[in-house]
Amino acid sequence: MDRHRDEIMTHCVEMFYTTIGLVPNKRRTQDQVKARASIAMALLDYGIQGQVAQAIGKDRSTIAHMKRNHKDWLLYWEGYKNMYEIAFRITRKILGKQSASEQLNNINDRIKFLQEEKKSLENQLNEPIAI
Repeated sequence: MDRHRDEIMTHCVEMFYTTIGLVPNKRRTQDQVKARASIAMALLDYGIQGQVAQAIGKDRSTIAHMKRNHKDWLLYWEGYKNMYEIAFRITRKILGKQSASEQLNNINDRIKFLQEEKKSLENQLNEPIAI
């Protein structure tokens, strides 16, 4: 992806921690691990594992581990589901709008390309055939 997307992901992480009232750190305490996993899984819909890892300050293998355990954590890890839902809402609010905007730009670019292609084909049809 791009640098702009990375910055938006970092903004989501900051907003998440502010919302839950937790100061992020590298400790492996349950509240920190739970928070990192929650925001990481919410961000994963909008980027690849490497981008998410960069946004939360971990490596890609940590994201793979979180992804593998996410469904179980939602069911069995007390408080994780609530924290994930907060992260989910924040990422959808910020990155969901960005994705819609990016999609609209892509559609407009495709329309412009197709209109140019159409005009080129119409010009070819209007040219006299050389015998």
